[in-house]
Amino acid sequence: GGDSGQSADSSVLTIAELNDNQTTPDAPGIKVVFHYAWTGLPAASLIRNVVEASQAWKLRRLAVDATGMGQPLAAMLRQSLGSRVVSVVFTRKSKSELGYELLAAAGTGRLKIYARDGSPESDECWQQLEAAAADYRPDRNLNFYVDPTRGHDDYLISLALTLKAASHYR
Repeated sequence: GGDSGQSADSSVLTIAELNDNQTTPDAPGIKVVFHYAWTGLPAASLIRNVVEASQAWKLRRLAVDATGMGQPLAAMLRQSLGSRVVSVVFTRKSKSELGYELLAAAGTGRLKIYARDGSPESDECWQQLEAAAADYRPDRNLNFYVDPTRGHDDYLISLALTLKAASHYR
């Protein structure tokens, strides 16, 4: 998440359960039940919090952004949580695939998100979803994001990673 302060990114952990009514072998359905968000935490504290939350919720899969500075964090999580951790390195192609999967899950009802509950996490998640934008490139790759003038995309990316984690659960 970088430095603390209003302009800092957050590390977001999305907790979801498989939605058996909307799941097919190739396309899992998920129901988001909770979000954690941490901003400006040192890496050791962040790892400890994610491990504790993973154990408390008995998470079966956890997809982690392993791009750049995320790589050592993903490695530490894998060391603590083992094969439950799915490392995702963001490239133009991999992010595009996540974006298309997120759109497909939202469009078909395979992605369910809790109703607004007034919590800071809920408010920020819904704000980011409402501010989300997409660029469709000539090479058919999709870039999805929140324009920095409108906020962050941490929850948006976390939702896409949650779908990735669900696709690795058998």
